[in-house]
Amino acid sequence: MSLLRRLFLILIVIAAFAVAGGFAWLNPDLVSLDLGFGVVDVPVSYALITCLAIGWLLGLLTASIWLMRALREKRRLNRSVRKAEAEVENLQKLPLADGG
Repeated sequence: MSLLRRLFLILIVIAAFAVAGGFAWLNPDLVSLDLGFGVVDVPVSYALITCLAIGWLLGLLTASIWLMRALREKRRLNRSVRKAEAEVENLQKLPLADGG
């Protein structure tokens, strides 16, 4: 990874933490969440961060399922290509018949 890309990534992470810190500082209020099995009082920022993290994880899971399907299809297509190449190679080895 190049130095410039790494520096850019570090700056993005620092900016994200700064925005999250500013949001938490500006919203110190507690929100009451009824989870079905109990009620929890948490700061608004914690609730938002938790929702974002859960959404990110669900998106990652969905993307990984799609990626696994694509990889399985790629393997299947590669097998088909190898099979077709072997067939072409066998056909090229056959002697040509005269049309006369």
